[in-house]
Amino acid sequence: MLGMYIYGLTIGVKFSDISKILMSDIGFQISDMMSGDSFNEEPSMNIQDAFDYFEIGPNKQLAKFDKVTIDEHKHRTISPVAVLGKLLKTELDEKIVPRTTRDTARLLQKLSISDRTLEEKLKVIQEFRKSAVNNGTGPNKALAQRMYDFAEEYIEQQHIRLNNNIDGFNAYDELKKLSEGAEEMKTLGQLLHLN
Repeated sequence: MLGMYIYGLTIGVKFSDISKILMSDIGFQISDMMSGDSFNEEPSMNIQDAFDYFEIGPNKQLAKFDKVTIDEHKHRTISPVAVLGKLLKTELDEKIVPRTTRDTARLLQKLSISDRTLEEKLKVIQEFRKSAVNNGTGPNKALAQRMYDFAEEYIEQQHIRLNNNIDGFNAYDELKKLSEGAEEMKTLGQLLHLN
């Protein structure tokens, strides 16, 4: 994130304004995502992965819940991610059937940025969780519970991203501009070094 400070100062942004952006709630979230979490086996991300997480959907994060198991009667269980995808498709009245983890991630992202209130979005996920528990997900029950925990966390993170304003500007948008400028500056520095 040092590159963002340098870029911001280079284009004339006040140090205090850069600090507000980088130390905003979304700045801390992205910094945490870039650090990773070895306790929960979450690898670190680069900053572009963090932006994709918010803008495209949590594809890589949902993939760890996309597991099909064999129950005691030798029947395959349905992946919790596939179940979530079908529930989101119905909830959002989508015409396309989610076939991959990426499709489900995009639907979750679509719910998270919808015009509904945070409470309404979380209630949708809680209803999905109840449905999954009541219908029984066999050996995938614990995995499904962790996935729904993650879905709630993702919705809350998106809420912070969308509502984290500093002096009339969205902190996430400003952070992204600083990141893109810092990356351009880094590339330019590498090109100039070659000469």
